[in-house]
Amino acid sequence: MKNFGNDSVKGKIKVVVPEGWSVEYNELEYELSGSEEKNLPIKAIPSKESSGSSQFTITANEGGQIIGSKNINVFVNMMLGENFDHLGSALKPAVNENIPSSILGWSHTASKCWSVTNSSNMPADTEEWQGWSFTTKEFWTKAEDQDRSKFELGQGVIAVADPDEWMITVPQHQKAFLIVH
Repeated sequence: MKNFGNDSVKGKIKVVVPEGWSVEYNELEYELSGSEEKNLPIKAIPSKESSGSSQFTITANEGGQIIGSKNINVFVNMMLGENFDHLGSALKPAVNENIPSSILGWSHTASKCWSVTNSSNMPADTEEWQGWSFTTKEFWTKAEDQDRSKFELGQGVIAVADPDEWMITVPQHQKAFLIVH
């Protein structure tokens, strides 16, 4: 929490967690002097079935009025979790894939905190999958399922490096893909 004003403020933070989770406090009271910033710890325990991304909603109130609300993704049993949903406006229709143009679903534009370096002599075949691509599971699956529909952790926009789609010929033993959600 940060008070951007000069006067002291009092309020409450309300925490809404996914079903099955337990949280130590559903509401936390706070008081901040002018320009003060402090962390409010939230202790939450996931359900035993939880895996992947879960979403908390944090709402701040002052004087009974909501002053802000934010959804926060929490990752459980994952080594790396990243959300690329903000790239949704950069998604384009298919170029080489046989997918209706009404389905926007791929881009090579990376998030501003990420950098993607593809070799200049990389073989080129399917433009949508050349090097790293940011795509939706729906678009990636419509291109060709290849059991991609069984990928359950990817939601929204995901990052995919799928060499058997952009290389003209790949020996079967070298086919692999990496997905980052």
